[in-house]
Amino acid sequence: MHIDELIETYLYLTKSSPSIQKLSDRKQKALTTINQDIFFRDIIVSTKDMNSLGESKNQTSQYLQPTKDRLNGHISSLFNVANEDHRANYCEKDFGGNFRLKPGKENHITRLAMSEFSLYISKPLSLMEYTALNNDILAMAATLEPNVHILLSSFSVTDKQGQIVNMSIYVEGGEPPKMHSFSKNTASIVDVDYGNKSQLFTQQKIGSTTSKVDAITTDSGDNIYTGSVFEVQTVGGAVYTQTIDVCLDHVLGHSKDQINRRISSTVAPDEIIPKQIEQCVTSAWVDLSVNSMIGDKVLHADPIRSMHYNYNATLGGKTLNEDAKKRIVSSDFPQMSIMDNDSGYKVLNPPFGADYYIEVLAERPAGKYLPLHSKWR
Repeated sequence: MHIDELIETYLYLTKSSPSIQKLSDRKQKALTTINQDIFFRDIIVSTKDMNSLGESKNQTSQYLQPTKDRLNGHISSLFNVANEDHRANYCEKDFGGNFRLKPGKENHITRLAMSEFSLYISKPLSLMEYTALNNDILAMAATLEPNVHILLSSFSVTDKQGQIVNMSIYVEGGEPPKMHSFSKNTASIVDVDYGNKSQLFTQQKIGSTTSKVDAITTDSGDNIYTGSVFEVQTVGGAVYTQTIDVCLDHVLGHSKDQINRRISSTVAPDEIIPKQIEQCVTSAWVDLSVNSMIGDKVLHADPIRSMHYNYNATLGGKTLNEDAKKRIVSSDFPQMSIMDNDSGYKVLNPPFGADYYIEVLAERPAGKYLPLHSKWR
């Protein structure tokens, strides 16, 4: 049920009960807090090269450290990029030298997103290795400023049956940080398969009319979560719904289907759904589908798609000065360098994978739900 409908109910009930009037006042105040305006500054990381899918295509590295250390170093440097940009735009230092959000910026989010397969290594991670990686990422997330979000896309993981599962993680900075880990729902015939295409995990085959669920248990007992719709709260108390589709999931309306099920659910008919919604698509090439649009804005991270050049998004100012760039580069990977370019930055010799580009977008308001039957524009 949407908030506007709830408010009408509250106002109707207040006519008959003073006690409900008090409850209504509190509820309306809470709803006002939830629906405060939220603003996003997006940072998109992509190699702009369809042949560079993490290190799944035998990408060689000039660094001698083990793959695990290089992957962690790469993720840490991306966290640093988002942190430095966020601090420059939305933070100030207190008397102790610690960063804090500037007054009035409590609902401003800096979000870094990656294209699909960007974190694939030369062979899939085992479940044990993926669990250890999650623990490492959670420790790194403790360094993120509040209202800094990171979409890590994506990791290859094998389950007990040997299926290759395409996993992504959405990280929210804060105290404590939060992580949302989920699988791609529908595999594509062109997905990275390490020579074993029959073992790509997919919940639903293309063309199937089988009802989707947000989690399944495989024959070997593994629980695989494909629910990629969740609520996020800012420091200022505003709340929005975050949806993430991985490539073909977007074409098949995976997130849109999850949203529709929630809105029409009879299990929790009084669930409050925020008015603001953010739809992210991470892919290694897919076109956006009008029929799969939920909100009036979509963030698309793809090697051959640019938010600025393909979707007319406004570019943002570059905030990484030379000192900030030095803080981003780890002493363990000294050959890494960050250069300015027209849309943001180019990063050379990263700890993991190929050189990549960073597209920086201008601050914008959070997305709103599209009216029923409307066209995305």
